[in-house]
Amino acid sequence: MSNVGTRDLLLSIIDDIELISKELFESLIASKGQKLTSGELSQLAELLVLKDQELKSTLLIAAEQAETQKKIDALQAEVEKVDNDIHHLQKYLKEAEHLLNLKFGF
Repeated sequence: MSNVGTRDLLLSIIDDIELISKELFESLIASKGQKLTSGELSQLAELLVLKDQELKSTLLIAAEQAETQKKIDALQAEVEKVDNDIHHLQKYLKEAEHLLNLKFGF
């Protein structure tokens, strides 16, 4: 499977739906000689339904990815907070070490 992003996949599906819909509408408003056969119209309608199902399943994937991204963002914020706490503790530890060195002449 190629490594296509969800956003690009959604855009591709939407483009496909647009093209299929356009083909259907053009056939419906075309003159008699240019209209598609009922079999061709049926195939286009089936393809449109398949693309709609594909769009819905891809939107579900996008929603799952959005939830995962929220969790990642929350974890990154927690890591930053803990990292800041560690830096503050290191600062206090160095100050204490410095005071001990002054007091005991280390």
